[in-house]
Amino acid sequence: MSSVFAPQSLHESPSTAASWTEPYLHKIQVDPRKPDLLTRMHFGHVSQIPFEMIDAFCGLSPVFDLDVVCKRLIFDQRGGGCTQMNGLFASVAEYLGFSVRRCLARVMGSWSTGAATHMVLVVQEGDIPYLCDVGYGLNGPRFPIPLISGAVSPQGHVVFRARQIEAGVWEIDRQEPSGTWNVIYSFATQSFPYIDFMAPHYFNGTSEKSIYTSNFVCARLIEGGGFLLHEKVLHERTLTTAKRTKISNCVDLKKVLTETFGIFLDQATLDRLGRRLDLELDPEISAPEVLAT
Repeated sequence: MSSVFAPQSLHESPSTAASWTEPYLHKIQVDPRKPDLLTRMHFGHVSQIPFEMIDAFCGLSPVFDLDVVCKRLIFDQRGGGCTQMNGLFASVAEYLGFSVRRCLARVMGSWSTGAATHMVLVVQEGDIPYLCDVGYGLNGPRFPIPLISGAVSPQGHVVFRARQIEAGVWEIDRQEPSGTWNVIYSFATQSFPYIDFMAPHYFNGTSEKSIYTSNFVCARLIEGGGFLLHEKVLHERTLTTAKRTKISNCVDLKKVLTETFGIFLDQATLDRLGRRLDLELDPEISAPEVLAT
C-alpha cells in the first residue's frame, strides 16, 4: 500500500499535477509554447504569486499537503513560503518535462537561525543546471541563476553570483550597493522528495526560533523592483526610487494586501493579523503616512 511516508520516487509529484498546470500557467501569465520557458515561468511566478507567511505570524497551522498548497496559491489568492512556492513550481516544471532537484539550503545573514530549512531547486535546461528559487522574497532571484562557478547574474536591483565551493556544494552570493558580496545561502545538489521538507516547513511555520513567527513579511517582485510589507511599513522599490508608507489600520492593511500583493484573507484571518500587528480597527483613521526614505 502506498504511503505519503514512502514516496514512489525520489522526485515524486502528485498525479494531480497535470490538473494544476494549465491554471498555474494562466495565473503566472506564461505561454508554454514560447521559448525561454524556464525563465518566463520563474519571473511569472515571483511577479504574480506573493511570498507570504501570514499563517506562521498569526499562529495558524502550516499548510503542507501539495494539493492544498496548489489550490491556495493558484485559486484562493494567497501566497506561500519557500516550501509551498518551490514545491508548486517544481511539480509543474517536472510535468512540463524539466529535470528538477529539490535541495535543502542553509540561509545566511542576521535573520538566519543557522539551520538548513530553505527549499531551493536545481532545474536542468539544456546542458546547464540552474538555481531556481521562487520562494525567497524581495531580494531573491527574479530569474534562474546558471550554476556556472563565478557567473554573475544581474537581475533588476539585485546582482547574484553562483560559486561552487566543493563538489556538489554551491553558494549563492548577492552584491551589496557597496560592491561587496555576501552569501545568501549555501546548498548541496542532493535531491530530496517533497515529503522530506515537512520538518523544515513546520519549523519555519511554528518554531519560536523562526523569523516568520515573530515578523510579518509579504513580498512581490515586479520588473526592476518590487514590494515588501514588513510589519506596518510598505516598501516600494524601483531601479531608481524607494518609498515607504506606514499602515495604521486594518482597512488600509486589507487594501494593501489585495491591491499590491493580490492576497485576499478571510475576515477571521484579517482580524487576527490586525490584532497581531496592533492596528486600529477604525475605518475613519486618516490616510497612510508616507515615511522619509
